[in-house]
Amino acid sequence: DCDLDMSELGFRSGILHFVDCTNIHLSDFTISLGDIWTVHLLGCKQVMVRGISILNNLSRRGGNDGLDINGCHDVMISDCRIEAWDDCIVLKSKARKGLESSRPASCENVVVTNCVLRTGCTALKIGSESTGDFRDIHFSNCVVRESSSGFGIHLLDGGTVERVSCSNISMEIVDDNRYRNQDEDNFLKIFPICIYIARRSESSRIGVIRDLTLRDMHIRTAFGAVIMGDGQQPIDNLTIANVSLRVAESLPYCPRALPCHPDLLEDQSRIERESVAWRPREKKMKVVSPRPSSLPPYQPAYLNIANVDGLCMRDVRVVMAGKGSPAETGRKDVSLENYTTGESQ
Repeated sequence: DCDLDMSELGFRSGILHFVDCTNIHLSDFTISLGDIWTVHLLGCKQVMVRGISILNNLSRRGGNDGLDINGCHDVMISDCRIEAWDDCIVLKSKARKGLESSRPASCENVVVTNCVLRTGCTALKIGSESTGDFRDIHFSNCVVRESSSGFGIHLLDGGTVERVSCSNISMEIVDDNRYRNQDEDNFLKIFPICIYIARRSESSRIGVIRDLTLRDMHIRTAFGAVIMGDGQQPIDNLTIANVSLRVAESLPYCPRALPCHPDLLEDQSRIERESVAWRPREKKMKVVSPRPSSLPPYQPAYLNIANVDGLCMRDVRVVMAGKGSPAETGRKDVSLENYTTGESQ
């Protein structure tokens, strides 16, 4: 057992970094106040992480992720508690420093289960560094508390994400992004679920997402979820089953920046607003015009799904728990655009 407190070290010092290692076992220790990728595993195989706690400063900006799994195979993460300003558990396939032209190893055979997470970014995430592929990834039995985003796949660099499941997840998504500087427009990046395919740059390849399952998820949120493929590369085979969103408030929709990509906006309302008084402390909302042509024209909704081939939905519910209803606000509970379906209920 060991307890590490990094509060007296310099900024962005890092904690544990394993490169090209095999048979790694990390268990039963606590790391406090890490300020970069706290535990980073790069190109490793046969990894077990069990019962560790990472308690970073939730108010300190600057990439203080919990666990970063980068191009690793055969990884088991269980029974962990992670609090971080940045992502809690994130899978990446990022080119190594100095070898940006090389294709990094894929992330394969990764299981994450029985974890309690709290973050100002995304609790469980794939991407956004995604030059390589992600296969056979399974997140289950996790609790996401007081966080800005619960589950995300941000595919920007042309990789393939396939055979991925996220199941039995409880989420509480706060509506004020309390861990960030309120002078920023980061509150626009709050999503319970955010899955999208895009290009980081004009030279980036278009990635692929296929065989994705979201099941048994219970979410308390004030903001909508977004799942969208690319117009040229739809998500292939998406299953959503027994998912409920309990909407705590009925907030007016406005342009919202997708996480990890400053040039992409989701204009849910299609209305340009110079100011919005939905929060007394917010005096002005930043609006980008014209709207980027790369995004489909979303309808206002709490669950937006666009550009999907093979959509199966069963027992998907939106419960309005606060003031306002879709009829009063002019928005839908669920919006489906440009999709094909095998079965929906």
